[in-house]
Amino acid sequence: MRSLIYWAALLPLHSLNVLANAPEEADVIIEVTTTRTVTVCPLTELYTCEADVLPTATLPWEDWTTTPGGSAATTTTSKGSDHSGSWGTTTESSSPGSGSTTSGTGPWTTAGPGSATTSTSVHYGNSTTTSYTSLSTTASHSTTTSSLTSSTTSICLNSTATSAVSIPTPRCNGPENRGGWCQGKSVDDDTHGTFFTGQTKKYTLTISEMDLDYDGTFKPSFAVNGQSPGEAIVANWGDMVEVTVINALTTNATTIHWHGIRQFGTNDQDGVPGISECGIAPGASRVYKFHASTYGTGWYHSHALSQYGAGCRGPVIIHGPATANYDLDMGTVMIDEAFNQTIFQLAYNIARVRGALPPSTNYLLNGKNKSPDGTRGESAQWTVKKGKKHLFRIINSSAQTAYAVHFDYHKMKVISADYTPIVPYETDILYIQSGQRYNVIVEMNQPDGAYFLRAVTQTGCGVQSLNNGLGTSNGIFSYEGSCSTPKSDNFTIVTAGDCKDEPLAKLIPHDAKTAGSVAEFQDTVKLLPGGNAGSQVFAGYGSVIRWFLGGMMDLANNSAIPAANKALNVTYDEPTLKTLATLPGLAYNSSFFGNTAVLDGPANSWVYFVIQNNFQTSHPMHLHGHDFSVLGQGRGVFTADMVGQLNFQNPIRRDTALLFGIGSPTAFTSGWTVIGFETDNPGAWLMHCHIIWHADGGMGLQFLERPDEIDAVGYYDADFKNECSAYETYEDAGHGRHPYESGVKRRHLQAHKMSHMNVVRKL
Repeated sequence: MRSLIYWAALLPLHSLNVLANAPEEADVIIEVTTTRTVTVCPLTELYTCEADVLPTATLPWEDWTTTPGGSAATTTTSKGSDHSGSWGTTTESSSPGSGSTTSGTGPWTTAGPGSATTSTSVHYGNSTTTSYTSLSTTASHSTTTSSLTSSTTSICLNSTATSAVSIPTPRCNGPENRGGWCQGKSVDDDTHGTFFTGQTKKYTLTISEMDLDYDGTFKPSFAVNGQSPGEAIVANWGDMVEVTVINALTTNATTIHWHGIRQFGTNDQDGVPGISECGIAPGASRVYKFHASTYGTGWYHSHALSQYGAGCRGPVIIHGPATANYDLDMGTVMIDEAFNQTIFQLAYNIARVRGALPPSTNYLLNGKNKSPDGTRGESAQWTVKKGKKHLFRIINSSAQTAYAVHFDYHKMKVISADYTPIVPYETDILYIQSGQRYNVIVEMNQPDGAYFLRAVTQTGCGVQSLNNGLGTSNGIFSYEGSCSTPKSDNFTIVTAGDCKDEPLAKLIPHDAKTAGSVAEFQDTVKLLPGGNAGSQVFAGYGSVIRWFLGGMMDLANNSAIPAANKALNVTYDEPTLKTLATLPGLAYNSSFFGNTAVLDGPANSWVYFVIQNNFQTSHPMHLHGHDFSVLGQGRGVFTADMVGQLNFQNPIRRDTALLFGIGSPTAFTSGWTVIGFETDNPGAWLMHCHIIWHADGGMGLQFLERPDEIDAVGYYDADFKNECSAYETYEDAGHGRHPYESGVKRRHLQAHKMSHMNVVRKL
C-alpha cells in the first residue's frame, strides 16, 4: 500500500506547493529545501517590484489526516518556531528544528506499513537565529524520493521585517466547504461531545530566561523554546495532545495553563499551581495531556507569578470546521505588550502603591513591532493574495491591555469567539479583552498595496501605552507582488471614555442552546441582597451566587472601597487536588481551601454568577474547566428587576468576558456581568480576572464542582507526587516563599483585596 507521510514546509511569503509523484505501491520520502532571496526596499519609498515566483505544483498538506479506513501509523514531528530575525538581501535555507512529535492509530493516521518521522521548523518573532522551514519526511520501506528547491524574487518589505504564512489545514474541508469535517463531522455538531480521532500530537516546551528583542530593544524575558510567543501547539479537533514542559529557569517554579481547554476528566492537567498541581521546580519537567474536545483558537501561558507578562505564552490552533468559507489560514495574530521595567518590578510596584496600571511602552504583534517613534525594530508583516479570503486568528495575550483591532480599508467577518463557532457578522473594529480570541476572515478586495493592521489601545479600560496604535508603528499586510508605503484609512477609532467588549447581540453561537431556566433564576435572584457593599459574596439562595469585587488596598491598609474579605489564597505544596486525595473529608469545608464554593448539587445543574464590580477598573473574567453563557453585561448595580435584560435563549458561550468598570471619567464606576454554566465537569476550578496584576494579587475564586465525583486519588499519582516532592525541595532551599511565587496566591505585599468565597453551596 502506498504511504505518503510528510510535514509541509512553511515559506515566509507563500504556502509551498510540491507535487509528489510515486508508484502506487511505494512509500514516499519527500525532502523539501526552500531557498529565498529577499530584496529589501525602505518602507518610505515606492518601488516597482517583480512578481513573486510561486511553485506551480500542489502539495497535499492535508493527507496527514486521511479518510476513514487507513491503517495505523506513528508520526514524529520536530518543530521549532516561525521565522524571525534580520534579513536584507540575502539567501536563507531551511534546517530541521526540534520540539514536537505526533503519534496515533486509527482512521486519522496516515495509511502505510510502518512508522514515519517528519521534521519542520516554524518560529515567531524575536529569537536571534534565522531559520526557515524544512520538510524532511521518512517512512519505512521507502522506495521513492522527491525534492524541490524554490526561489522567490523580491517582495518589498520593511528592512529586517518578516511576513507570516498561511497555515496548513487537514484535508477535511476546503475553501468551498469549510463547514464540513472528517469522519462525517461538521460545524453543526456539538463540541461538548466525545469525539476522538485516535491521534496524539506531542510537543516539548522549554521555559528559560533570556533577553529578547521585541521592538529594537532587548528585554529580560521568559522565553519558550528560545522565543516569545512560543511555538504554536497545533492539533485537530478530537486529537489528544501531550506537551512536555521543561523548567530551565534559575529561580522560579512554573506551570503551563491551556487557556480555554475544558479539561473534561483531566483536572490535573489544568496547570494552576496550588489547585491542580504543585508547580514545576527549576530543573524539573512534567508532561501535560489533554483532549482537544473543541476547535478554534486558544493559547497557553504560565499560571505562576506574572511570568506570562514577560513572554511565557504561545498560541494553540485546533483545526476544525468553520461557519464561513475562506481560502487561506494565516495563523495567529498574538497581541502583547512591552514594558520599560521587568515584569517582577512592575508587580512589586503595583503591590506596594495603590494607583493606575502601568503604561506599556509598546504593543506587539507576534512578538514584534516598530518602536513608537519608528526608529527601531520591525513590523510584523503578512503577505496576502488579492481576491482571496484570509483567516486571521486574533489572540489578546497581553498582561493588561484591551484593544480595538482594525485592518485599514478592509472589513472583518467574525466567525468564532474563543472556542465557540458563531453566526458570521461583519465589522470594521474588533474589541478584544485580555484572554479573548476571535477568528476573523478578511477578504483582500482593495487595490494592490500595503495596509496597516492596528491594535489600538482601549484607554477607556484604564490602561495607557506609548504606542496607541493610531500612528505608523503597526503591523502591515501587503498584497502579493506589491511594494509601497502602507496606506492609512484614518478610520475613526474612539477608545477613550469607555471600555468595550464585542456586543453580545452580535455573538450568536452557531449551535443554538438555551442557558437553563429564566424562571429559576428569577425566583432565586429576588432573594439576593442588593446595594453596593464592599467585597463580599452572597450565596445559599439556590442556583444564583452573587460575587462582589471590591476595591484596592495598599500596604498601609488604605482602601478605596472597603474590602471586607480576603483575596484568593492557595499553597503550592498543598494544592487542592492533593488535599482532596489525602484528606477527602474536607471536601465540604470550603474555609479550609480558601475562597472556595462547593457546587454539590445534581449533575448538569445550572449555576449562575452575578458578578458585581465595585471598582472603577474593568476586568476580563476567565473561567477554567468550562465555557460559560454570558447572559448579560451592564453599568451600575444589578438588581432583581433587571432580569428582563438577560438573554437565556442561545447567549454566547465563551471562557473570557468583560466585567465593566469605569464608563467615563465622570460616569459609572461600577458594572455587572451575569454568567451561567452547567455543573458537567467535576473538579477544582478557578475563576479570576485576567489582568495579570489582579490575578497575581488574588482576584479570583475557586470552586469545587461535584466534589464526591472528583477523582482526586487517581489524579494524585506518582507523577503528581514527584512534582510536589521536587517543588518542596526547591521551596525548602528558600526559593518558594518570596512575594511573587504564585499567580493566584494572596501575597504579603497585597494590593488587590478581593472577595472571599467562604461558603458551602448547596444547589
